[in-house]
Amino acid sequence: MELQEAVSAAGLAGGKVDSGFGSRQGAHARADAEKEREAAALTTRLTPCAVAWAPAAKHDRSPKASDPAGALRQLKLMLSGLSARGREESTPSQEAPVGGDGTYSMASYKKQGWILYAPHLGATPFGHMTVMATEVACFDRLTDEEQALIEN
Repeated sequence: MELQEAVSAAGLAGGKVDSGFGSRQGAHARADAEKEREAAALTTRLTPCAVAWAPAAKHDRSPKASDPAGALRQLKLMLSGLSARGREESTPSQEAPVGGDGTYSMASYKKQGWILYAPHLGATPFGHMTVMATEVACFDRLTDEEQALIEN
């Protein structure tokens, strides 16, 4: 609820805060069906350990939809709303140039055993932003094999 309130207050249109890891951009190639089943089971088990938000509609991701600098201002406004709700900035927002006219920024915040990541790519033709919070304790309990499934 806290994330949804901050998203709405910042005027970030579209999208919905959901448990889990957000929409999948396409499955990674797996070595075999067994690894695919293991990865799916792990994702299901970890779904309560993550909350994600990203723009929902295709037009929200279009380079013509909005000014990338304006989208970054809205994201920063949303993050300041989360700070006002007790989230502590753990990694200050960092911006780096991408290509000739784009930027990439990333910030992270902590609160009560959760860490929130907020990357933003403001570059044509593929601007994108998302916010994901994960419960640290859930991921600390992963076995080496489960960690390998995530990394691959």
